[in-house]
Amino acid sequence: MDEQSLRTAFDKLTGCFERGDVAGFMAGLDPGLTMFDEDIPFRLDKAGFQQHVGLLAGNMESMAFIPRDTRFAVHGQTGVVDGYFDFRGKPKDGGYRIRYGRFTMTLAWKNAAWTVVAWHLSTLAGAVNGGSPS
Repeated sequence: MDEQSLRTAFDKLTGCFERGDVAGFMAGLDPGLTMFDEDIPFRLDKAGFQQHVGLLAGNMESMAFIPRDTRFAVHGQTGVVDGYFDFRGKPKDGGYRIRYGRFTMTLAWKNAAWTVVAWHLSTLAGAVNGGSPS
């Protein structure tokens, strides 16, 4: 339960996302997750976010969540990761999706592992408009 273990958990989670491993990605999220996604205008729980990610994954040739200027902090049994991101996706129907944003992810140390309990993503002004029909 240190900064390096927090980095490792974060890298594992983002790696699952990029490989399209929805099950592996969801395993890193706590059952009590609170999610504010840049794509959805309301709060999601884990089941709602899983449905959203599954829909995205099923309609994309590829997806990438590229973190930038990421910072990690551990406060007791709580970890915080924040930074900026590029979300890049290639829909199966052509075109592309790209969003630039910022995020804060809160993780809790439970059962000898980090689990995401809250995640907030928001887009930045200047996102690409009209890139894809999806």
